[in-house]
Amino acid sequence: MEAHKVDEEQGRARWYVVRTRTGHEDRVLDHLKNKKACLRVFLPKTEVTEVRGGRKRKKEKPLFPGYVFVKMVFRDELWHEIKRTPGVINLISAGQKPIPVDESEIRAIMKMIESGETPQTPVPFSVGDTVHIISGPFMGAIGTVEEVNEKKGKVKVSIDILGKQIPIELEFSDVEKR
Repeated sequence: MEAHKVDEEQGRARWYVVRTRTGHEDRVLDHLKNKKACLRVFLPKTEVTEVRGGRKRKKEKPLFPGYVFVKMVFRDELWHEIKRTPGVINLISAGQKPIPVDESEIRAIMKMIESGETPQTPVPFSVGDTVHIISGPFMGAIGTVEEVNEKKGKVKVSIDILGKQIPIELEFSDVEKR
């Protein structure tokens, strides 16, 4: 009989978006996983390369910072319980009514994460931009972007070495706009 009730709940359950304080997504995820009424909780993440102190390191970051997806049968008492969860701001809604996310959209995000694809971010550089090199052997040098290779995530930057303009190829993460 209990299994029948769970199946019935699954059939009525919808995905919703919980807005969290940025940086609290993992904490909210852990809290929501422990709530019986939350049938599934999903926090899509992507691997990014960060440069700190001149060193590159890979780190997983939320694909949608400040948001966690939860599958549940919406009830007012459950919403109040979720809202009291540390780090939760609110549930994405139109007025007083929460807006469910279509199951196909969640499946598409899950498929994208599983395949290793991530949405393309806008190219941060254009030809002619002045950039500051923030890592590698030319760290601290200033140069001009000559070429942008969006597919490889690289830029060709011309820097001045002993009065000559020398082109070097760098990753997007090695430079920042000035």
